[in-house]
Amino acid sequence: MNTIQKLLGLCVLALCACSQTSTLDVTPAPKGEQVGAAELATLFKAEPGAMAADYRAKEVELRLFGTQSGEDTFATLADTATWQTRDVHVGDLLARNVKVTAVGEDSLELTTPDGVQRIAEGQSVRVRQIRYRTDDAAVYVGKGVWTVAAKEMAEVHERSGAGADGEAMQLFPEPSVRLTHVEPDSVLARVGLREGDHLFQMDGAPLAVEDLPRVAERLSTPGEVHLKVMHAGSLEELVFQVQ
Repeated sequence: MNTIQKLLGLCVLALCACSQTSTLDVTPAPKGEQVGAAELATLFKAEPGAMAADYRAKEVELRLFGTQSGEDTFATLADTATWQTRDVHVGDLLARNVKVTAVGEDSLELTTPDGVQRIAEGQSVRVRQIRYRTDDAAVYVGKGVWTVAAKEMAEVHERSGAGADGEAMQLFPEPSVRLTHVEPDSVLARVGLREGDHLFQMDGAPLAVEDLPRVAERLSTPGEVHLKVMHAGSLEELVFQVQ
């Protein structure tokens, strides 16, 4: 077998291995490093009564996809580990120690304990993020799959309840619940849902406005939850592995 044939064989084996990977075969992300007591003084938002041991620090790479100016000025960021995007506004916290302080026409300004960091559109920056133990109750691992820590999410649920309001709508022409308000620290916010998103089904059953508390409860109870949603204009089938 010549060198070219060997290389082709290795490529085929690699492609086969990738094609056999299930979207449900996920590995939880590392919890991060311990936080020193002195770092607690640098937090923009400290959890009442929490100690240093309740926090973890992790370095992440953030990519700025773009900004939008006008009546609703925001920037679209992605964590390059998962490429999950989120829209952020001035004043938003990306972590307990990282705040969005300015959104320009083609740039974003973040303020951290190390100073101000600016990201140009299409560029990335690495930042050390400090997070409380419930901040990562839900982690997006890609391909529509989330892993959820039941104990931490149950704490969020106990504190915020449903944490969301909605209105009944007809779309596609399937009935849906359009979220009109989502509290920032609620269960639904932790799994990436925002005002304006539509919820259609949970585990194959249609949803109504009065089902929002049940959705929050299911997402904080061990098991697997399937949600059909429209998020950021895209229709998605999301899977939540609550462990």
